[in-house]
Amino acid sequence: MALSILLLLLGLFLVVEPLSVAAQTANISLGSSLTASQDSSAWQSPSGTFAFGFRRIADQDLFLLAIWYDKIPDKSIVWYANGDNPAPKGSKLELTTDGQLTLTGPRSQEIWKPESVLSGRVAYAVMLDTGNFVLANNNADYLWQSFKDLKDTVLPTQVLEIGEKLNSRQTANSYSQGRFQLQLKSDGRLVLYPIALPTEFAYQPYYQSNTSDAVDEMNSGYQLSFNESGYLNVVRRNGNIDKLINKMSMSCTFLISLSQLFDYARL
Repeated sequence: MALSILLLLLGLFLVVEPLSVAAQTANISLGSSLTASQDSSAWQSPSGTFAFGFRRIADQDLFLLAIWYDKIPDKSIVWYANGDNPAPKGSKLELTTDGQLTLTGPRSQEIWKPESVLSGRVAYAVMLDTGNFVLANNNADYLWQSFKDLKDTVLPTQVLEIGEKLNSRQTANSYSQGRFQLQLKSDGRLVLYPIALPTEFAYQPYYQSNTSDAVDEMNSGYQLSFNESGYLNVVRRNGNIDKLINKMSMSCTFLISLSQLFDYARL
């Protein structure tokens, strides 16, 4: 079964948005902060396409630190930090003067901070028009980026490497890890399968790409790319490309999200 058909059957959805890329950036300086509230401000990308900040969860006084499309009515969330630990009202996100990005609760308890920040001093943060939020040094090297802290969504220009994976969330309003994973395996296959929680034991896959070659390793996949033309591709080590989802429109980009997999499977 073609991957595009399979993902639709499992509830995977596409959000179509015009591509808008600005050349300039709007740096977020050290000492900047955001506070979780119903009308809290956000850090926007230069064109205003994406925003980074707090999103209220349903009718609760709990908030996600998230990135979302800011120019469409439903403000589709494409990344979130604290899915397992929503922040109470009054929580604070701060890019401290010593370059630490920290989310703390009203009583100053730590809720979230980025993992695997590369060595070096953070000089600023920026919300890019690609949907990638980054911490960078004075040489504009990325020390941490949301594109490498994968959740349930892959955006145009984003690349998944061997071993990286997307996880569904539990329900539409619960951002804890769900029961489905999409992973690029070490042998080059892209595999979609259900998992047991909390062990993450993988059951029989729903789909696996034909991009592994036990005889010629150079003919095996090593990257999953989602390009601006609307193609989801597995790139082989020899440079050959396997198109998994065909181009839908020359003037559109597509947001592919695993966030509805659990809901659809449950139904």
